Amino acid sequence: MIRVENRTHRRLEMKLSAGVAIVSSILGFLAWKPEFQCRTQDASAQGMKLFSNRPIPEGSDVKLWVSVPNDTRKKALKLRGRVCWAASHDVRGAFLAGVCLASQPARSVTAWKKLIYERVRKDYRDPIPVGVIQ
Repeated sequence: MIRVENRTHRRLEMKLSAGVAIVSSILGFLAWKPEFQCRTQDASAQGMKLFSNRPIPEGSDVKLWVSVPNDTRKKALKLRGRVCWAASHDVRGAFLAGVCLASQPARSVTAWKKLIYERVRKDYRDPIPVGVIQ
């Protein structure tokens, strides 16, 4: 099977703690707290890969509480998304899931994108100008 790459944004290795609640798309706003904890493995402006000890079904809507270290906010960043793919990682009961972020809540999505873009600038800044050989 040939897998087509649909990503349009650079993925960054980011290991962040995240809480997850699997919600119905209609009643997603009723999820007040996470059902379980997981970790992000990588992230982009449009989504993230989650590593969990519980399966997160493909196609499910999720609410995420992402803890961002060194952030001025005291609370976790609340995001919503849809699981676009899911897989078991290994025989020890680990699971992976790819989450495509929704555009709401707008303030949280803006904060998430700012975090990603700052990380891209920090990690991929080229200290040697192009064409300069040392």
